Amino acid sequence: MVLAAGKGERFRPLCDEVPKPMLRVAGTPILERVIDHLRDYGIREIVVNLHHRPEAIRSYFGNGESRGVSISYSFEPELLGTAGAVRKAADKLGDPFLVYYGDNLCDCDFARLQAHHAERKALGTIVISESYDDLPGGIVECDGDGRVIRFIEKPVRVGGEVRWENAGIYLLKRGILDHIPADRPSDFARDVFPAVLAGGGRLFCHRAEGYVRGLDTPKRLERIERELREGRLALR
Repeated sequence: MVLAAGKGERFRPLCDEVPKPMLRVAGTPILERVIDHLRDYGIREIVVNLHHRPEAIRSYFGNGESRGVSISYSFEPELLGTAGAVRKAADKLGDPFLVYYGDNLCDCDFARLQAHHAERKALGTIVISESYDDLPGGIVECDGDGRVIRFIEKPVRVGGEVRWENAGIYLLKRGILDHIPADRPSDFARDVFPAVLAGGGRLFCHRAEGYVRGLDTPKRLERIERELREGRLALR
């Protein structure tokens, strides 16, 4: 499931007319790069949630045939949060299923992620990446065995310490749905994962092998474009 329903409020007025995942990086919509990444690893059944300017995504991708995948859509009249969106689309998801934030670019090897997830018998495996700038991101703390200890949502950066950020990619067993409230919006990192940990659930981290770039702010989008121009980043 690719999450693409956000309003992109930090990108106004740029996102007044287009959803944030349709912003272009080196001439190609972010969401197109995400879908191609999934397809390249054999993931061809994709659900995309929609809210802001949904027609921009539907008209561009249609049923996904042009990209070599099958795309279905889950429209949210009111935003449900990252976890609430997954619960709404639960009947379209397998076991396990992948969640990919639609405003992120990642060179993650999904075959290795799946093997790691199966080996640890995890309820959920969270892809993490080393923080690459001074902007605050959600931090994931893990023990020496890779088991998640806690989440810290967008802390203030202290010094130059190495920090591992939530990359916005999760491989989850369907049992995670039991932890998503049905009566209100909810977010994985803020609500669901901390509740799972409090109950002793098995969540593990998986370090991304290649680049991870979140495009959640204009500053980060500008950085991506600069890295591409300078030849320091090779996108798929």
